[in-house]
Amino acid sequence: MKTIITKLVFLLILTQNVYAEDIKVMSFNTGTHTVKANIFNKAGKFTKKLFKSIDKYYGNGLAWLPAVEATKNFIATHKPDIIGFQEMFDSNTCSDIPEKNKKSFICEKLVAGDPMVIQLVTGGEYQIACHLGDNEKCIAVKKSFGYIDSCVGDICLNGLEGQTIPECSRTRSRVGKAKVISHATGEIYNVINVHSTAGFKKEEKKCRQKQFVQAFTLFPGESNNIIVGDMNTDPNNKLFFFDKSAKKLRNYAKANNFNRINGDVNKHSYMGMATIDHIYSDDLERVSCKAHGVSKGTDEVLKLSYFDHIPLICTLRK
Repeated sequence: MKTIITKLVFLLILTQNVYAEDIKVMSFNTGTHTVKANIFNKAGKFTKKLFKSIDKYYGNGLAWLPAVEATKNFIATHKPDIIGFQEMFDSNTCSDIPEKNKKSFICEKLVAGDPMVIQLVTGGEYQIACHLGDNEKCIAVKKSFGYIDSCVGDICLNGLEGQTIPECSRTRSRVGKAKVISHATGEIYNVINVHSTAGFKKEEKKCRQKQFVQAFTLFPGESNNIIVGDMNTDPNNKLFFFDKSAKKLRNYAKANNFNRINGDVNKHSYMGMATIDHIYSDDLERVSCKAHGVSKGTDEVLKLSYFDHIPLICTLRK
């Protein structure tokens, strides 16, 4: 009898392991900031002059050639299964940029019909879908891991489920959802990418609150929900005391049974000042989580000054 029970327990454990799945998730705002620009026009530096161009023509997104190459190498090294991107420059707009402002930027090399920046940095190994009306915010899924249910092909612009909030972002959706289906298990993961409104004016904080309602209340499925992105507020530091949206972020997450996976990981994901990049899940457990360039022993994307956010990489287990 004891032998039979032992075998049954072993089979139960084996069955559970068959269906266990680790998922490496990355959230990365690839933008820059004037503070990151060097005042000296030294070769190889991201200078104030270059910043003026990127600010005016590239939306402060991922466009400077050294940063593009570094991001490509970083992704190739770490191979996340799912990536939530924010501020990824939309290279379809290269034709609108004056020739003199293309030097040192990705538009210097791209012509009509070439892959977009997000395709270049993911090396063709990922399927990509972007927010409604916004090609700078996208979800990428490693093809060997799974696929985006609503997307046919390598890239689907306007391919994510979303809703616009006219008073906040006009025709662009700042919250986008993909149903990602795993090849190995057939599990469906509801992946929600967020790039909420920035700023601390009354209307900006109200917009964030509305976007958090979408992310934590309207878009999640019954289970397997993963929310990633730049929330533009920190629910666990001094911002909590003067930004009502920080309190709302914490309250909406708690009310819908979401855990902040990076809760004790990156104290300063943005400019060394606050943690505004987050990964949440309702029923997936944290295996590991690192803020690269901040967490001890982690690598930076680029040693040169450029990025104002750091990439957050967490492994979750179903």
